[in-house]
Amino acid sequence: MNEETRDGSLDTDAQLMLRFQAGDLRAFESLFWRHSRPLVNFAYRFVRSRETAEELAQEVFLRVHDAAPLYRAQAKFTTWLYRIATNVCLNELRRPRFRAVHQSLDASTTTPEERARLRSERLSRAPSGERDRPNKKRP
Repeated sequence: MNEETRDGSLDTDAQLMLRFQAGDLRAFESLFWRHSRPLVNFAYRFVRSRETAEELAQEVFLRVHDAAPLYRAQAKFTTWLYRIATNVCLNELRRPRFRAVHQSLDASTTTPEERARLRSERLSRAPSGERDRPNKKRP
């Protein structure tokens, strides 16, 4: 199944990509200007950083450029483009700087004495009615 419109012709994105395959650099430039802003917005939803999203969009277009000889107009161009974008964004999320550092709840860094001291400090700052209240969990 080719990416065709109702009249049997390829859609404009696919036509541009095929022209780029044939060596037309202006076709690639047209694809870039048409899709760069939406790709930045798409990447931003993954990484929540405008600067990183812009870098990822550039990476997507580098991959599109490099993969141009492999492109076949069998599905919508945007399906292919956003599959590349999704993979680039997921790879970025797998990088160590996006991994949260978790501390085990079992490995407490405070000693029982420190916890007792902190509790007494909190109680000394609390209103007098709360100091007399038994230690209960609040709903």
